[in-house]
Formats: sequence, C-alpha cells, structure tokens
Amino acid sequence: MMRRSASMAFAPGMYVFPGGRLDDIDLSADIGGYPVVAEAERASTDADGMRALVACAIREVHEETGIVLRGGDLVLLDHWVTPTIASRRFDVRFFAAAVPGDQEPVGLGTEMDVTTWIEPTAALAEFEADRMRMLRPTIRVLELLAAHDRVEAVMAMAGGRAIRPKLPVLGPDPAGDWEIIDDRTGEVLESEVPPPRYWEGMP
Repeated sequence: MMRRSASMAFAPGMYVFPGGRLDDIDLSADIGGYPVVAEAERASTDADGMRALVACAIREVHEETGIVLRGGDLVLLDHWVTPTIASRRFDVRFFAAAVPGDQEPVGLGTEMDVTTWIEPTAALAEFEADRMRMLRPTIRVLELLAAHDRVEAVMAMAGGRAIRPKLPVLGPDPAGDWEIIDDRTGEVLESEVPPPRYWEGMP
C-alpha cells in the first residue's frame, strides 16, 4: 500500500509507504512478539527505541490501511536518513510484513488524496514512466521487494540483511555524483550515485 499525500513536505503527488513519526503513545505501547533486543542494533537504536519504532509502524499501518499487525509480523528491512538539502529531515526505518490472509487494505485517514495497492515491479515501472513520483529510499525498498516473487522470500531476505543507516551526500566533486554514507560512522557505502531529483529538496 502506498499513498500520495497532499501535505508531504517534498512535493505534491509524492507516493510513499504508510508511515509517520513517533507519537508519545508509541513509547509505552505493547508490541508483543518482536525481538526488540536482538533487532535494536540492526536498527541503530536501543531496545526502547526499537520498541517505539515497531509500535509506530503497527499504529501507522492500522491508521492508514486498516490492517492490524502484531509485532511478530514485522521484519526490519532498511534504514534511510533524509539528505541535508531537504527542508524537513527524517531518520526512517522500513519494515516488511505479510498482510494477514483475512484482511484487506483500504485507504484511511486525511493525509493522502490517493491510495493504491500495487506490486513493486509495477510501481517501479510507473516511476520510470514519470507517473509516480517517489524518493530514493522508497525506490530502493521497492527494488528489494521486486527481487522476490514470494512473501516468504521477502521476509527471509529482510531478516538476513545487514542494515545500515544510509545518508545520501554530495561527493568530493561538487559538480559530480553523490555518495551514500553510513549516517552514524561516515563510512562510504556507495559512490557514483546519481544526485537527488530536483523535487527531493523542495519545501
């Protein structure tokens, strides 16, 4: 499920996954079934932070799609930090989850003007055709998902990945490509990365 939010900071018509910022309620929510301590290091946080992130993911998915998940349904998939050129910055963890078989996602809430349920390969094709505007983290996550044709394979892949907090930055040549670095250590993870599209830094 993805949404197009009329209130996104980056640009109108931006497609993103369900999600949002941490609320106070997430700090004390009972998530049950998620290996908080074991997964905290993968998410570059501590146990309390991990618990809140999972609670936030569960809450946001329910608020925006009607899907009810438990902590044990989620697997950490990726971690991105917004480039400094953005007017609003985020430190975002992405989770994968299988939709329970007896539930159907629906578009809920007031933050989006269009919702759609779409396969990763189709979403990527729409992006390449300039019909779905998406940020680099969303595209990269879709590419991870598109490499597998079964939910079980996606979940296994997500659980076995080394997760690094990826931050796109301008490379050594101000007129050249960008790099993706580890936001916590500064280690260069990727070089010769295309620069963000013009609308990724828009207010």
